[in-house]
This record gives sequence, structure tokens and C-alpha cells, in this order.
Amino acid sequence: MRSLLVFATIVSLGSSAGLCLAQRQGRAAPKLVAHFPFDETKPGPVADAAGGQPVVRQGQAVGKAGPVGRAYQFAGRGDRVSTGNKTLIPADDDFTILMWIATRQTDQGHLLSNNGGQPNRANLMVSGGQLRWFHQGGVGEVSTNFNVADGRWRQVGVTRIGPEYTLWIDDRAYPIGKSNTPISQAQPWSIGSNALGNGHVFAGLIDDVRVYQGALGAKEIAELAAAGKRDAPGIPAPPKQAPVKPPPRPGEPIPPAFDSRAPLEPLSYNNPGLEVDLGVGLWAFPLPMDFDHDGDLDLVVSCPDKPSNGTYFFENPGGGKLPVFRPGVRISRGTHF
Repeated sequence: MRSLLVFATIVSLGSSAGLCLAQRQGRAAPKLVAHFPFDETKPGPVADAAGGQPVVRQGQAVGKAGPVGRAYQFAGRGDRVSTGNKTLIPADDDFTILMWIATRQTDQGHLLSNNGGQPNRANLMVSGGQLRWFHQGGVGEVSTNFNVADGRWRQVGVTRIGPEYTLWIDDRAYPIGKSNTPISQAQPWSIGSNALGNGHVFAGLIDDVRVYQGALGAKEIAELAAAGKRDAPGIPAPPKQAPVKPPPRPGEPIPPAFDSRAPLEPLSYNNPGLEVDLGVGLWAFPLPMDFDHDGDLDLVVSCPDKPSNGTYFFENPGGGKLPVFRPGVRISRGTHF
């Protein structure tokens, strides 16, 4: 039986393309059959450093700094690399897939996939924040129960030796089961989405995708993991939302932001879209509503009059003082908010 190893690294290994892989005892070194460093910085074909024909990049995936050279950033909006190769991963033989990834995605995003809904489809993916391998009719969907969605760079992959499947994170092995069910050869493999490019899109960074004929051993995988720069910029954490300040309870002191005992004043700005001019002839008593959670008192007005029918938000730039509101912004149609 031929041995095929697919090694994909979501972070580009670039300069490590020539890294020597030690032979496993009693076996020839696995053969690198596809290697996508993802070092390109401009739109166009994606080079196969293993000597194959360039493949097609779809969407706006662009070059970013990665653990190995540069990496592609997939925006989760249909960016993908279509290899056009239905036999990239063999039906029955051994293989290894390895790649570097950095992501904060928690929903299902395919890293390398021939999943087009056909029998025996397969894909390496991130789902629920975990690295998972799915093979319909084979080992099913299995995971490592290890969170990879923290924005940091990690080398991830999967190997098959005979019937045995193993997931890899950096240099750690996670056996996931056995199966002799062949992998479908009916759809071409894609990086960053399902085989059809219409679902399960990946959001994050991918670099240095590798596919080998034959299964890499723990030593070879550890060497590739050690060659990557783990401190390369990953996916930063989203900004923290300011805590929502609840209104004071009865009997509690009224903080400045909620002090509405000042005299009534007319609003200083008109909303051109309203038939009833909010700046003329309407006296507004601001309610204790910090609509945008920035610590000041805002005004939300529900106006049923046509053509302005909707709810409007008036930002208060004055903090705890009685506000001079900015021009209104429609936040919904109709009169519900």
C-alpha cells in the first residue's frame, strides 16, 4: 500500500520548504506531494512549492506575517484556495496533512475539505473552537477537545497509518480512531471552505499547507512545529465591551449620568427626515438611557409619522450634563425598539 502524507500548515512555513524530514525506522521518508507556502502578497495563482501546477485563489485572501514566511488571511466570506485535485488525499493509502493556523472562529470552518455532500466525504476543520476531523462513513466526526480558537498560531494536522487516524496540534498526538472506509475521490480539495466554496468558510490565518505521500512520524512533525515562529502576530482579541450601567434602584443616590432633575431644554439639532421637527416646538425630557453604553445619557425617539416612520437614536456628547444632542440616526424601521 502506498503511503501518502498530507501536511498542511495554516501559518506559512515558507523558508522551511527544504526542511529535512528524518526517515522513520524501516520506512522511506514520506514524499511531499503538495506544498502551498502562501507567501504571495498580490492576487493571482497560488504556487505549489512541491513542483505541482499553481492552483486558484478565490476571494480576497491576502498575505500576512506568519510563523513560516507569510500567511493568508481568510475573512470568512468565501475566501478559499481551490486545488482542483480530487486525489490530493488518497482513498486508501497513508497520508499526513499539516498546516499552521490562527483563528478565533467557533462555528464550523473548513481548513482542507473535499466535502460536497457526497458519500465518504472528509474534511479537517475548526468547529466549536476545536480541531476536528470528519470522515463520513469512516471515523465520523472526532475532535481533540483542545481549544484552538484563541488567536494563537498552532501547527495542526491529521495522519492516517493503515486504519489508524491521529490528529496533531503542534507536536502532540491525539489518536481518534480506526477505519478502513475509503475517502471520496469525487470532489476536488479546497483550503478555507467546503469543496463547493459555498459554505463552512474559515475565518483566520492559514500558512504553509503540506501534503505528503506517506505518514510523518512524531519526530518529523515536532521538527516542523519547532521551525515555525509561534510568536508571529495572530488574531487579536476583540475589544472589550463597556459594562452596561443599570439605572439606580429606588432610594439609591442618582449618579450624574442619570440625574434628570435639570430644567427642560429644547433639542438643538433638527432631524431633516422627520416631519415633526425635533429641534423646534418639542421639549424633550431625556430618559436614563445609555443606548450605546458609553457612559452618557442618550435619547431614543420612536416616531410613527410618515415618511420618517421609525426609531431614531440621538447621541449625547456631553456626558452627565443635560445634553445637546447630535443629529438623529435611524436605528430601525417601524416604531418598535
